[in-house]
Amino acid sequence: MIGSRLNQSIDYPILSLVIKNWLNERKRSSSEPVSVFVSLQEIFDLLGKTYSESRSQNIEFVIKSLNRLSTSAILLTIKKNRKPYITTERSALLASSKTVYGEQANGYIEVKIGDLLKSLYTPKDGHPFPPYTFMDVESIAAVKSSNAQILLRYLMTQRNDYIEFDISLLLSLIDPTFITNKSKITKREREKIIKSLKKLVELGHVTAYETDKESSWKSVKIITSKVTESKAEAELIIRSGKTNRDYYKKSEAIQPAPRPNLSSQ
Repeated sequence: MIGSRLNQSIDYPILSLVIKNWLNERKRSSSEPVSVFVSLQEIFDLLGKTYSESRSQNIEFVIKSLNRLSTSAILLTIKKNRKPYITTERSALLASSKTVYGEQANGYIEVKIGDLLKSLYTPKDGHPFPPYTFMDVESIAAVKSSNAQILLRYLMTQRNDYIEFDISLLLSLIDPTFITNKSKITKREREKIIKSLKKLVELGHVTAYETDKESSWKSVKIITSKVTESKAEAELIIRSGKTNRDYYKKSEAIQPAPRPNLSSQ
């Protein structure tokens, strides 16, 4: 991602609504929509705001968000073993956007999806299912902590057998300026992750988590509610279940690590 830095509490939820309405319209019409329409009421409902069509200042945050989404771009670099060896592509998330509101109109935004973002939602040859993961946008928007929002969105897109995460990776998600190969991670930086995880446990999105038990811990195991809502089962998976680290240590492995055989009680 290059260009404008997106706002976690507003820009990503609005972008998610755009993608949702776009995909739903594409499914209904069996063709690619020229434009995507999202009502301002839907945006306000998602973000828990009160919408008044006649008050322009109430719409200002939407306009600023669309400005950022239109000036934030995807930069894609493709490397090959044959000529041309390297190709770089870039396009804005939103190719264009328009806001319509006023006392006599039903307010809405009209946008056009950028070419690269559109291509990421197109099934590729040999893959019958779309190459993306669905996220519960309403649940993410309901989390009031920006850091916890970022972690929740990331965790929602992970496979169930992917449960052990490098602390440097999680910190780089929260703070794009964080250097992932940093040799020393401070206690304060680790506390950002713990505070976010505690919030997600409190809200029921994370069932249990555990660090690698060192004062300078470098990884954390996280069991989300989509794996199990039972704390006992979650703690058993943490203690005895194989993780993605076990899987990648074995070069011959071609299947995900198996889950432990847990009772349904």
